[in-house]
Amino acid sequence: MLKVIVSLLLTLAINAKEANAKSKVCPSGWMHLVSACYHLSTYKTTWSKARAACQKLEGDLVVPTNSKENNAVSNIVKQRKLGHPWIGLVRHKDKKFYTVQGGKPSYTNWHPAQPDSPNSENCAHFYDSIGRWNDIPCSQQYHFICQKPPIKRK
Repeated sequence: MLKVIVSLLLTLAINAKEANAKSKVCPSGWMHLVSACYHLSTYKTTWSKARAACQKLEGDLVVPTNSKENNAVSNIVKQRKLGHPWIGLVRHKDKKFYTVQGGKPSYTNWHPAQPDSPNSENCAHFYDSIGRWNDIPCSQQYHFICQKPPIKRK
């Protein structure tokens, strides 16, 4: 009897988790990857203008938090031929990179020998076809990727 109850509880928990995942959607113009919604820019701009554009859309520049997310976003970048889009990392006065939310990144994927040039390259972008990152002057113009949590369906 106990096995039946435990099995039933596990089944209910799994079904609830799947229903919760299906109840989250992305707004029009955004795509769902891994666990968030992403918006790909159709134009190039500076890092600060890219961030402002994302914030206007109620999101922020993408900050990959693990290799699965980084690879998923990198694959979309390749498919859509977005080149080297901006990501949500910026160098502070202490010469270290922080996320747009202000914390230290929980995951990084810097290209070998990067980041470098701490006095002139204070923003980050996807650098190569396998999703590694590079630091570069914030005044350069690139496409960008916005990120925000999915909307919970009612």
